[in-house]
Amino acid sequence: MGYTFLVQGDRYGHPLSSPFGLFACFEPPSSIAGQVSATQIIGPVKGKISKYRRIVSEHNLPLVVGVGAHPFTGLSLRELDDLLTGEPTVTFQFNLDDTHIGEAALPPPSWEMPAELAGLLWVGNKFPFTVTSRPNPGAHRPMPAMPASL
Repeated sequence: MGYTFLVQGDRYGHPLSSPFGLFACFEPPSSIAGQVSATQIIGPVKGKISKYRRIVSEHNLPLVVGVGAHPFTGLSLRELDDLLTGEPTVTFQFNLDDTHIGEAALPPPSWEMPAELAGLLWVGNKFPFTVTSRPNPGAHRPMPAMPASL
């Protein structure tokens, strides 16, 4: 469902001929179509917490994790902020020719950063690649002032 075949044409819009009938190409549904949600970064953040938990604890360091997303995903700082504040928004991205954009799943109420995490640094995906901090108010060790000011 949602799969299409496009008849290929010449530069004037006439179908290209083929000894086997119409010359067509398979076009699967868009790989960008669907719901955009920051929940996809939670797993990797938890993985970083697990990986570095012992080191930061032994040396009494704050754990700050950098996160971001490829522009292809449509994920931005807004979706991260909605996840952290519990703002009930649903965002979809799609192209004009998409016939199916997926189904909506209600976002979780909010995601509370674990106490081991001092905060997140969102790295923008468009030049000049800005960095924005989201300190964790419930962290065991707070984010240092310099990154927290970003």
